[in-house]
Order: sequence, then structure tokens, then C-alpha cells
Amino acid sequence: MEHTCSPEELVWVLDYIALPEGRNALEKLLLEDWNAFETGDGRSGDAERWHQRLHEKVPIEAPARTTSYAWLKYAAAIILVMGFGTSFLLRWPGRDAAVDIAMTEKYNPRGQHSQITLQDGSIVYLGADSKLRYPQLLNGKTREITLEGEAFFEIKHDTKRPFIVHTGNVQTQVLGTSFKINAFKGQQLSVAVATGKVSVGYTAKGAKLKSLAILTPGEKVSWDEAQQKLNKTNLAAVAVSGWKDGNLIFMDARLDDMCRELERWYNTRIIIKDQQIKAYNLSMTVNGNTPITSALDAMTSATNLKYRIKQNQIYISIK
Repeated sequence: MEHTCSPEELVWVLDYIALPEGRNALEKLLLEDWNAFETGDGRSGDAERWHQRLHEKVPIEAPARTTSYAWLKYAAAIILVMGFGTSFLLRWPGRDAAVDIAMTEKYNPRGQHSQITLQDGSIVYLGADSKLRYPQLLNGKTREITLEGEAFFEIKHDTKRPFIVHTGNVQTQVLGTSFKINAFKGQQLSVAVATGKVSVGYTAKGAKLKSLAILTPGEKVSWDEAQQKLNKTNLAAVAVSGWKDGNLIFMDARLDDMCRELERWYNTRIIIKDQQIKAYNLSMTVNGNTPITSALDAMTSATNLKYRIKQNQIYISIK
């Protein structure tokens, strides 16, 4: 069988799979056979072998001008033969857009936390008011996901396939380790390591990736993108890993930063009435599995602060 098509047929097929209904149907077809397909790295012959398996299951005919599911095997064959079958992005000549294959997005509202197990066995503990976007299959040369917010990662070790977390213009890359990322919009980004080694890099628009830091257990880096300022500190590794179990450990933290964390964790609103106390620095551990009053009691007992709760809002002021 000649795995070819006319230019007119190719344009028609690509135009159709650019539509939502065409894309969804093609993704369904690819996923049906992917689990049985021996994972490859784009070597010559991989696409041909998968094409042959598709052809054995259902003969691939030239596409009719219809939106039926059957002709999509023809589209899959075209794309695979073009060499894109083992990637998560399908690109073709003359097309500016990239089509994501089988992406999943998980969002936690305030007050909610979740545990996500990725296809490679890695585990992500996603925090409140945070979003994770990841492919259902992690079979490429790299394992790449996108985070907005806060999460703790336990990454399955794989020396041949780095794991990369994208957070805006910052990339955090590991081979297999555990670490925590804070990446909320409008706030400094931070990466802290519990085990293993982590590489943190920054890329401005159109520029090459620039290394910011190499972190080992107990090290944390904070990055202020607006000021292009980097700060590296040390902390106990347990302070990093304890977060996933509900232990919120604040080390010399600003009061307003602590309150933002408590707001997300407990889904509440905290109002600091006196501006001058926002920069108060505190060190304390909060058990996030207990009521927020426990944290507020600990916060105010060691300071000249007081709090009151009114209609699900918490007001903090000077005594």
C-alpha cells in the first residue's frame, strides 16, 4: 500500500482536524491505539509500524467528503507517516497553530486540595486556587506540564526523560526528585527542594533559557521577575515536604504573605486593618488540618496583634 495522498486531500484532512469536532475524533482514535503501541522516541519506522497496525484493524481508504469517524484513520496515517505520531504537538507545513493531544486541566478553588497521579507514576499535590495542565500520556523525550499556583511534586526518576514544570517564563527541570513550587500571578515565584536536585531557568520572550539556580535538598530560590532579582535561602527539607500533609511552615515570613496563604488554604478573607503591620515578620508552624482559629491564636499570642471574625471575614489589627 502506498501511504500517500494528493496535496488537495492533505489540505482537506488538515483543515478538518483543525476544527473542534475533527480534533476530538482524531484524539479519540489515537488514544485507542496508543496504550498498545510500543513507546518510541521518533526513530525511523515507528510511524510506519503504527500505520500498519491501524491498517490491519480497519482498511484505510482515501477520505470521502464526510465527517464520519472511519476516515480519520486516514488522517492518523497521514500524520503518523509525517513523523508526528510520538509527540504531543502536531505540526504541519504552512500551519501556525499547534494542536495539543489529550491534555487534562485540573483546577482547585480556594479551600480545596487534591492529589494527582500522572501517567508516568509521578504524583502532584495541587494546592488551593491552583491549576495544573498536563498531557494524559508522558511518552515523549521530555515530560512537560504547566502550573499556575502552588504544588508539591514527587517525580518518578527517569534519567533519559527530564521532567519540566512551566510556570510563566520560568522552567523547573528535574530527573526525579521532590520539590515545591509557588507561582501565583503578581507574586514572587519560589522553588524549594525536599529531595534530589532541581534546575531552575528563566527565558524572556525570544531569548534562550538562562540558568537561575541549581538547588539541592533544603534550598529555596525566590525570583522577582519584575525586578529581575534572585534570592536564595536555606530551610529544613521537612518544611518543604510537610506542606503536602497540611503543615504550613512559615520562616521569617511577612504577615501579608502568611495571610494570603491562609486565605487560599481555608477559603476565607483576611483583612489587615493597619498598613504598617503588613511587613511584620513571623516564624511559625500551622496545622492546616485544624480550624483557622488555631493559626490566628498562635499568630496573635506572640505579637501585639489581635483578630476578630465577622461574617466569614477576619480582621487583624494592633491591640
